[in-house]
Amino acid sequence: MNEEERLLDKDLRKFANQIDIFVALEQGGRMTPLEAYKKIKKMFKSLKRVKKSLFPKEISDERFATKTDQTGGTNRPASE
Repeated sequence: MNEEERLLDKDLRKFANQIDIFVALEQGGRMTPLEAYKKIKKMFKSLKRVKKSLFPKEISDERFATKTDQTGGTNRPASE
């Protein structure tokens, strides 16, 4: 794993942690579903910016491309 991949992995883990927190707050009645959605959407946009800055488009498209699975039609990373 190179440095860019480690940075993206760190940010993905942080994103997942925050999602867990927002879901718990929403389920506990401390945040509305709309508030949780808006916060998650904002964080996702930020995560996309990080990915684009770490992996320029020409590299990003190849490395993170998906292809259709022949058996079930589900998307999976192209490297599988």
